[in-house]
Amino acid sequence: MPALNDAITALDTLKASDITLLKTMQNPPAGVRLTLTAICILKDFDKDNIPVKVIAHIRRDFISNPEFQPCVIRNVSSACEGLCSWVRAIEVYDKVAKNVLGEWLDMCKQKQIPVSSVFSLLNTLGDPVNIMEWQLHGLPRDTFSVDNAIIVTSAQRWPLMIDPQGQANKWIKNMEKSNKLHVSKLTESDCIRTLGNCIQVTLLNFMITSVGLEDQLLNIVTAKEKPELEEKKKVLYLERAQNRKLLKETEDQILEVLSMSQGNILEDERAINILSSSKQLSQEILEKQQVTTQTEKQIDETRDGYRPNVCRSLFERDKMLFSFLLCIGIQRSLNLVNDDEWCFLLTGGVALEIPFPNPAPSWLKNKSWGEIVRLSTLPAFADLKNHFCSKLPEWKKIYDSSQPEKMPLPTPWNVSLSTFQSLLLLRCIRLDKMIPAIQQFITVKMGAAYIEPPTFDLQHSYKGSRHFTPLIFVLSAGADPMALLMRFAEEQGIGAANLQTISLGQGQGPIAGKMIEKAAEEGTWLVLQNCHLASSWLPELERICEEVITDSDRTKPEFRLWLTSYPSQNFPVSLLQNGIKMTNEPPKGLRANLLRSYLNDPISDPHFFNGCNKPEVWEKLLFALCFFHALIQERRMFGSLGWNIPYEFNESDLRISAKQVQNKYPTKYSESMNTVLVQELLHFNRLISIIRTSLTDINKAIQGLILMSSQLEDIFNSMIVGKVPSMWSAKSYPSLKPLGSYITDLLFRIQFFQTWIHKGTPIVFWISGFYFTQSFLTGAIQNYARKYRIPIDHLGFQFDVTDQDHDMPAPPTDGVYINGLYMEGAKWDRKKHRIGESLPKVLYDNLPIIWLKPGEKLSFKEESVYGCPVYKTSVRRGILSTTGHSTNYVLTIEFPSDQPQNHWVIRGVACLCQLDY
Repeated sequence: MPALNDAITALDTLKASDITLLKTMQNPPAGVRLTLTAICILKDFDKDNIPVKVIAHIRRDFISNPEFQPCVIRNVSSACEGLCSWVRAIEVYDKVAKNVLGEWLDMCKQKQIPVSSVFSLLNTLGDPVNIMEWQLHGLPRDTFSVDNAIIVTSAQRWPLMIDPQGQANKWIKNMEKSNKLHVSKLTESDCIRTLGNCIQVTLLNFMITSVGLEDQLLNIVTAKEKPELEEKKKVLYLERAQNRKLLKETEDQILEVLSMSQGNILEDERAINILSSSKQLSQEILEKQQVTTQTEKQIDETRDGYRPNVCRSLFERDKMLFSFLLCIGIQRSLNLVNDDEWCFLLTGGVALEIPFPNPAPSWLKNKSWGEIVRLSTLPAFADLKNHFCSKLPEWKKIYDSSQPEKMPLPTPWNVSLSTFQSLLLLRCIRLDKMIPAIQQFITVKMGAAYIEPPTFDLQHSYKGSRHFTPLIFVLSAGADPMALLMRFAEEQGIGAANLQTISLGQGQGPIAGKMIEKAAEEGTWLVLQNCHLASSWLPELERICEEVITDSDRTKPEFRLWLTSYPSQNFPVSLLQNGIKMTNEPPKGLRANLLRSYLNDPISDPHFFNGCNKPEVWEKLLFALCFFHALIQERRMFGSLGWNIPYEFNESDLRISAKQVQNKYPTKYSESMNTVLVQELLHFNRLISIIRTSLTDINKAIQGLILMSSQLEDIFNSMIVGKVPSMWSAKSYPSLKPLGSYITDLLFRIQFFQTWIHKGTPIVFWISGFYFTQSFLTGAIQNYARKYRIPIDHLGFQFDVTDQDHDMPAPPTDGVYINGLYMEGAKWDRKKHRIGESLPKVLYDNLPIIWLKPGEKLSFKEESVYGCPVYKTSVRRGILSTTGHSTNYVLTIEFPSDQPQNHWVIRGVACLCQLDY
C-alpha cells in the first residue's frame, strides 16, 4: 500500500498547466520522450494486472536507466517528474503485490503454521449440518451454490443476489418461511423505503454454472432412476455431519481439561479418562469417515452414468440441433473437441478476403476455397491448403460423390483426423451434406436413439408433474392441444366439472387468478389458454406460481395448472424453468395433415362421422374441407406469396415523400428512378450510421472508456462468432449471410449507389442491391405509365432473358435491365433459351441480364412459361409490411418452358436475389 500511495501522490503533483506545456512541445527533450514512452506502455493496463512481459520491459529499459530518475527528469519538465515518479512507484507496487503473498505462504510453512494447499470456503467456514438444512430448503447441491450460501449467512452486509434462475429466491423463501419473511417487489408502493434500509450489500452471483447445472440434473435423474442411492447419500451426509460434531465436542472437552488442569496432568484422573476416551472416539470416527468417503465415491460414479433427455419441450426443427449440442458438450467435456475447431464449424472462419487464388474455379466455389484457406490455419489442418492444391482429383471425387459424408478422406487425412474434424472438411467442400453427416456423427458417438426423437407422450409429461409444477404447451401455428388435453382428462377420470378453461386477454387476468386459487383449494384442473395475450398480467401469474400453488397447506396434491402460449419474450423465465414444457406441432405434408384431420375430434368420433343421412355427398364435402385445410397449413411456409392484399397509400408513404422533398438530391419526377435512389440512400445512410456508431462504441468499451452495455456485448459476441449483430439486422435489408460476407455485400451495395450518384442512372440495375426492391419495380412501371399516359394498374411486366451476363451497350427504350439473380432448382439453358434441368451439384445458376418490359396486361400473349417466384433470401417466406408488400417475395418472372408448370413446382424452382454466403 505505501508503494500505491506513492504512485497516487506522484500524480497529485500534476497541474493542468503542466499538461498544456507538454502539448506545445514540437521537439520534446530526451527525458520527456523517455517518460512518455513508459506512460504509453503502461496506460492500457490496470495496476493489478500488468503482464509479466510488460513489467519486465519497464524494468529493463526504464527503471535501470540512470536518466530515468525524478531528480534528472525535473531538469527538463516538472510535469514529467510526477509521471516518472508514478512509473517507478507502480513498478515497486507490482513487485510487492506479486511477491509478498508467496513469501508469506512460504514463511507460514517454515514456521509449521497450517496452510491449505487448495483454498475451500466450504471446508473452512461450512457447517455440514447447516448445509444439509439449506439443501433441504431448496439450495442446489453444487459447490458454487453452497459457497454463495455461506457468504450470504456469514457476511456482515445484506446480500444482493444475481439470481436469473430463481434458485436463491426459492431457497431464501423456504428457509425464512418460519420467520415470517416479508417479500417486497418493485411494483409495491413502499418498496423504495424498504430497500432504503439495505444500502450496504454483499453482491453474490447465483447464476447457475455448467458444473452446478450438471450436478442438479444428476440429482434429479438419480432420484428418479435409483432413489435408494440418493437416499443413501443423504444418510451418509448426515453421518459425516454427526461425526464432525462429535469431533468438535471432543476437541472442546480436551481444551477445557487442559485449561482447567492444575499441577501435573498425569495425576488428574478425570483428564486421563477424557483423553483416553477421546482418542478411542477419534479412531472410530476416522474409520467411519473412510468408509463413508469410499461409499460416496461409488455413489458419485453411479450418478455420473446418467444423462438427461428433454426432447418433449423442443420444436421438431430444433431436436436434432439439441442432440448435436448435447453430443458436442459431452465430447468437449472429454477434451475430444477443440474450441477453435468448434468455432470454425459454426462460422467457417471470419475474413473479408481470400489471400490465395482458387486452384479449381471450374468446380470449387470461392466461398469453399476461402474456408479451406482459413481451416488451414488450425494446427490439425496445417498442410491442408497445399495438399488440396496438389491432390485436386482426389478431392474432386468427394465433391462429386452423392454421399460424400460416407467417403474416406484422401491420405493422410483419413487417418490423422477425428470424426468431428472430418465434419470441418465436409463443411468446406459439401455444405449441403452437413445434416446427414451430423446425424451420422451423433449415431456413432451416442447411438441412433438420439436422431429419432420420441413421439409426443402427454401421459409421460403428466407423471413428472406435481401440484406446484405448471404444465406448459408451447404453441405453434396450426396446432391446438386442447382436444388432446380434454381426451386425456377423461382418461384420467377428470370430469367436466373438475376441468375449467379460460382464454386470457383483455381484463381476464384477475378472473384467472381467482380461478387458480379456487382450483388449488379444491384440487381440480385449470387451463389458461393464450398466455401470450396477457403480457401485463404474467408477473402476477409468476407470483401465484411461486407463492400460492407451492403452499401445500392451501393446494391439494390433485391440482394441476395447464398453460398454453406462443413463444413470447414476456413469458416469465421462472415458469419456463420450473414448469414442464411440451410442444405438439402440426404434421408436415398434405398426407400427414389429412390423416391428422381424420384422426382428431370430431371427425374421429364414429357417431359424428356416420351421423349424416347423405353419406356419399357428406364424405366428399368432408374430404374437400380437410384437403383445403391441409393446403392452407402447407401454404404458411410461403408467407405472402399468393396471398397479397391490395396496395393502399398510408402515413408511411407520406413520411417517405416528405423526406424525399426535403432531400437535396435533384429529384425529377419525370424520372421515377431518382425517387427510388433517394429512398434507398436514406435507408443505407441510416444503416451505415448505426454500424459506424456501434463499432466506435465497442472500441471505446474495450478500452474501458465507456460502459459495456448489453447491446454492445451482444454486438461483440456476434462478431466473435461471425454473426451479423441483431442491432444491425433490425435496420438492415434482409440477409442470411455471415458477418464477413455481409460486410462484403454491403460494400458492393454502397459502391453500386455511389456509381449511380456520380455517373448517372445505370444501364443495368443490380436488383440484389436494393433495400426495397418493390419500389424499384414500381418506379420502372411509373416511368412507362407517365410516358404513354396509361393507368398504372393496367400495366405489368414481360420478360426477355438476354445473352449478356454483365453489360449492355445502351439502356432499353422502355423498362429496365436487371442482373444479380440466382436460380435454384433449375438452370437457364442458354442454347435453347428456356428453363432447363440443373447440372449435378450446382445448387444455384447465375442468370444473365433480364429485360423487364412494361406493357398493358391485356395485350400479353399466352405462351408456355413457368411463373418463377423471386425472393430476396433463401428463406422463401416473409411477412406483410405496412405497404402491403412481403418482406421477402419480390415478383414472379415468366421463363419460357417446354414442361408444364407442375414439373418445376415439384422441383421447388425459384429465383433468389442473394445467397446465404
